[in-house]
Amino acid sequence: MKSIILFIFILFSTSNFAQNKFVPIQNQEKFEHEFANYGNNLLSLTCDFIQEKHLEYLSSSIISEGKLWYKKENMVRWEYIKPFKYVVIKNQNKITIIDENRKQEYNKKPNKAFQFLNDILSGSVNGSLLKDDRFTLNVSENDIQYLVELTTVAEEDKKIFEKIELYFAKLIEQFA
Repeated sequence: MKSIILFIFILFSTSNFAQNKFVPIQNQEKFEHEFANYGNNLLSLTCDFIQEKHLEYLSSSIISEGKLWYKKENMVRWEYIKPFKYVVIKNQNKITIIDENRKQEYNKKPNKAFQFLNDILSGSVNGSLLKDDRFTLNVSENDIQYLVELTTVAEEDKKIFEKIELYFAKLIEQFA
C-alpha cells in the first residue's frame, strides 16, 4: 500500500496556503539551521492540521482534519476531528488510542507504520526531521510558507509512505 501524505501545519494562521507558487529555497543550509534551532528551543506546540492521503488504489484523496499537541520530551497528542474522531496519544513509550468508545493502551513499540509516522511528527516539531537519512529532502517556499518534501529512500519504507509533504507557516524566522 503506497501512499502519499500531506500534513499542513497551520500555526496561528488559516490563510490560503496553497495559492502561492512555491520556488526552491535560496539557502537550504540556513533554513535547516533555523529549523533545528526552532525545534531545539520548542517546549510545546499546539496546531491544527489537515492531512491529505493519496492511496494508489483510490481515485480520490482522503482528507482528515484535527489538532496536534506536542510537549518536550516525547509527548504527542494527535487528534483527528474530521471525518471521524480518533485520538493517538504518545507519552514516552506508552501509546494510547481512543477510537469511538474503545480505548487501547500499548506499552510496547507500536507497529512500524505508526512508529514511522510518529518519527515524522516528532521530528518536524523537535527539529531533527531534516537530518533523517530515511528521506531525500527538497525544500521550497512562497511568501507565507515552507514546503518540505520528503521522499522515502528504502523500498521497505516506501510500502508505508512514498512521499510526505509538510507545510510550515513562516514563523520559524520569528524565533531564530
